[in-house]
Amino acid sequence: MMTEMLKIGMNTDLAQMMEKLVEYMEIDINNLLDKTIKVLPQLVYGIVGVVLIFFVLVVLVPCIHVYMGGWLLSAYGL
Repeated sequence: MMTEMLKIGMNTDLAQMMEKLVEYMEIDINNLLDKTIKVLPQLVYGIVGVVLIFFVLVVLVPCIHVYMGGWLLSAYGL
């Protein structure tokens, strides 16, 4: 599409066509950034949730088992 716009621009005023092309690209980039910014918080919440679940499973569950007298003291018959 840009090459076609440039071909047409060669027949008309090149400076004006380049300004229009830059304007179009700015609008396209702004739309892409807006979509990304809308999705970013949901992605961050998902990552934080996975980290919290990992923390609970890896750190807190064994601590709770030790505190409640689980697997660590079961070898001694307590």
